Amino acid sequence: MPPYTEHGHSTSGTTAARPTNCEIGFRYFDTDLQQLVIWNGTAYLAAASSVPVSAVAALGSDQAGAAALSAGFNLVSAADGTKGVRLPVGVAGMKVNVKNNVSGQTLKVYPETGGAINAVAANGAYSMLSLTACTFRCSAALQWYTEPLVAS
Repeated sequence: MPPYTEHGHSTSGTTAARPTNCEIGFRYFDTDLQQLVIWNGTAYLAAASSVPVSAVAALGSDQAGAAALSAGFNLVSAADGTKGVRLPVGVAGMKVNVKNNVSGQTLKVYPETGGAINAVAANGAYSMLSLTACTFRCSAALQWYTEPLVAS
């Protein structure tokens, strides 16, 4: 599967592969360090204090049983096509990044109770394909929208 890109740059890879001709604020997951870093225009800085990274195992088969997300960047394992994760209670402008780290399996992402993703039915799941990443942005209470990263 090709790497995912944002503004023409790979969003993850080794320390040596970090792009330097990118926009200020570009987010890159360094696979050598297992850490999210952010480009400030001259160097990459660790983002752990501003965007916590969390490893999460998908759980349950419905919204109530899904694993709760609490970090800004979530690497999700254990997806099997039925298990899922649940977005936190949203505040306008909040964003949560999710990467389905499982090959060949779909991950279900649920909004908080009563919420909707992409203005679809309340409490409905958004399905993420294997090895994809997506930003979920809260526009208003209970309303989330997706900003998928694109394959190059």
